[in-house]
Amino acid sequence: MLKLEKPPNESKLLVDRIREWGSVLEHGSFQEKVSYVHEVNRRYDALPNSVCAQELVELRLIRSHWAKKLARSLILSVPVATSLELQQASHLIAALRTLVRGEAVRSLIKRQTQIGDDSSGQAIVSLLAEHAIAEEARIGLHELGARSDLFRRLGPERISKFRPSRKTGGFDPAHWLMNTETTELDFVDGNPDRIRVRGMELRSGDMGIVELNHPGDGLLESFLQEPGVAPHAMLYVTRRVRNSKTDEVLFQPSALEIYEGGWRCVPITTVLHPEFSWYSEWVRPRINGQGLPHDLGESLSAAIDSMETFAFDFQARRAPTGGFFSEDFGGSCASCTNLLRVSFERAGIDGLPYPTTKVVPNAARNLAILGLPELSEIRAPTNILKVSGF
Repeated sequence: MLKLEKPPNESKLLVDRIREWGSVLEHGSFQEKVSYVHEVNRRYDALPNSVCAQELVELRLIRSHWAKKLARSLILSVPVATSLELQQASHLIAALRTLVRGEAVRSLIKRQTQIGDDSSGQAIVSLLAEHAIAEEARIGLHELGARSDLFRRLGPERISKFRPSRKTGGFDPAHWLMNTETTELDFVDGNPDRIRVRGMELRSGDMGIVELNHPGDGLLESFLQEPGVAPHAMLYVTRRVRNSKTDEVLFQPSALEIYEGGWRCVPITTVLHPEFSWYSEWVRPRINGQGLPHDLGESLSAAIDSMETFAFDFQARRAPTGGFFSEDFGGSCASCTNLLRVSFERAGIDGLPYPTTKVVPNAARNLAILGLPELSEIRAPTNILKVSGF
C-alpha cells in the first residue's frame, strides 16, 4: 500500500528558507535575491490562518531578526562598487520591510555621495522615506535634495505628547486635528481615504494589530486559551475636520483607538513611530465577501464626530447592538476591538466577521465570582489578524 507523505509544515518551510540567507546573499544574482526576499515575505504573510498565535509570535521574531541581519549585511558588509549596485541594494532593503537605523542611513548617504547617480539617489530617498527612523530620514532627505512627495510619504513629525495607552497631563488629544501640518501626507490619486505612508498603503477602514511601545499588564492575555500575537487594535480613518475660522475641511489621516482616557484619534505617523508602537500588522476587512464602501471614510469620520465619551474597559466583551449603548448595557465602555465594531456599526456596517477567543475555564469561573458571569470568550486583536478574507 502506498504511504502518502505528510505535506511539509508551512512554518518549517519558512524557517528553512530563512536559514539560506547567507548563501543567497553571497552567490545569488540580484533577481535571485529579490525573488528570495519576496518568497519569505509571502510565506510569512500567509501564516496567520495556518498556525497558532504562539507559533506566529515565534516566527515573527525569527523573520524580524532575519530582516535586520540581512539589511545590515547589505548596507555595511556587502561591497557596493557601482551606482547600479547601490540602487539594487536599496530596493532589496526596502523589500525586507525592516527599520533602517541611523548608522545605516549615514552609510547609504555616504555611498551615494561617493558613487551614486540620479537612479541610486531616488532609490535611497524612497528607502529612507518609507523605512528609516523618521528623524534620521528627514535629515537624509534634505541632504540628498529629495522631492516634496518623498517628504509627504515620510509624513509629518510625530507628536511626542501622545503616549501609548496613557494620558499625558493636560495635553488635549484632539487639539492636533486643527493643525494643517499634520495633513501633509501622500494621498494616493488625490483620494483623501487612501494614503501611502512609511512603506504601506492604508485606506479608511483598515485595522491595525499593534504592539505598543509600553508594557501592558498582561491581564487580558493571562486568561485566554490562546495567547495573542499583539494586545492592541486600532482603526485607520481619515478624519474630516472643518476649520471654524476659514470653513476649510482638513483631511487628517489618523488612527482611532481606546486608551486610559477613553477613545482618541492619533496622527498616523505618530502611531507608526517606534516610540509609539514597535510592531503592527494591518488588514483590510471584507463584509460578506465584498470590499468596503467607497464612502466609508466619510461615514466613519461623521460617526466619530458624534461619538460620546466612554471608558476603556477590557471587560466590555460585547459590542452594543447597532453600535449604540443602551441603559442596560452597564455603562458606556469598550475594549479596543469593540471600539472598532462600534465605529463600523455607527457608520452603517454590521457584522464584522471575526471570531472569538475562549477564556480558560478555571479563569472563567474565577471571573464569575468577581461578577463577570458571561465572560466565556472575547474578541481579541489576534482574531482580527487570523480571519481569512481580511
